[in-house]
Amino acid sequence: MAPVQRPSSAAAVTPSTQPASSQPAAALPAILLLDDDPASRKLLRRLLNREGYQVHEGSRASAVADWRGAEMDLAIVNLSLPEEGETAVRELRNTHPTLIVLVLSETPEIEERSNQLLILPKPSRAIAVIETVRGLMAPDRQPV
Repeated sequence: MAPVQRPSSAAAVTPSTQPASSQPAAALPAILLLDDDPASRKLLRRLLNREGYQVHEGSRASAVADWRGAEMDLAIVNLSLPEEGETAVRELRNTHPTLIVLVLSETPEIEERSNQLLILPKPSRAIAVIETVRGLMAPDRQPV
């Protein structure tokens, strides 16, 4: 997987579904954010936008199909129902085998653990999620 070039935090950021007018959409690293809690999703989207990421959102595992052909650099899965989370991760692994998936979970039921699938325990503060994303998206990231 090629390193992702992240724009500086001073870069202009627009709403999650619109690319920055001064940059082509492909220039912004893309994150798929799946979260069934609207308040949590909104907070994470805003923080990720401020960091210079283009964020695609969904509230259910079925949203993965909406972004099947899209280029993504990372997926964050925070779905309360274990079946929803497992379904989302399985679908992401099938459609984007090299995609890094960060799962936020109170009870990590997912058995696969790798450089491409990481689990962050809940509850996690939003800043901890952002710091983890920064590390995962760093151009000089070393495999674990």
